[in-house]
Amino acid sequence: MIANYITLFRLVLTVVVVWSLDASHFIVAFFAFILAAISDWLDGYLARKLNQESALGALLDPLADKVLVLAVFVFFSFLGLVPVWITIIIMTRELLVTGIRQLAMSQGVVMAADKSGKYKTTIQMLTLILGLVQLAYNLDSLSLYFEVGIWLSLALTLYSGGFYCWISRGMFKKA
Repeated sequence: MIANYITLFRLVLTVVVVWSLDASHFIVAFFAFILAAISDWLDGYLARKLNQESALGALLDPLADKVLVLAVFVFFSFLGLVPVWITIIIMTRELLVTGIRQLAMSQGVVMAADKSGKYKTTIQMLTLILGLVQLAYNLDSLSLYFEVGIWLSLALTLYSGGFYCWISRGMFKKA
């Protein structure tokens, strides 16, 4: 159960991140995001270690990740740091995969996050951390790394979205 509380705490941290970005408190946003990213790893680790994996956790954990990552991508698009079309593709993939998970649940199947989705989330979070560091500390020297991270995030988003569609194609036929 502790893992689910940590996941819920990540949602609270998302509010802190967004409020901090909106108030131009970029250092606070950076540290809150770091804490949220660590909580993403910690909740999964504890759920496995304490044998507390649950259907609720399998649903909440990726949802909390999506809310955190999408909130920052939207804000970065608002600031002109990420092209809007990239944010829209990332949002579309997240909504599509959430829909696939809902369809799976309606058929009695719980779809946990796949490795490609975990890699995508990791790269997205690292990329957003680079962007937050850039904002917080005015480090334009990181802009190339941030841009590469955006493109890598986009590629992994497309790959993992396609992968989820491919492995769930049988469910679409049943629906």
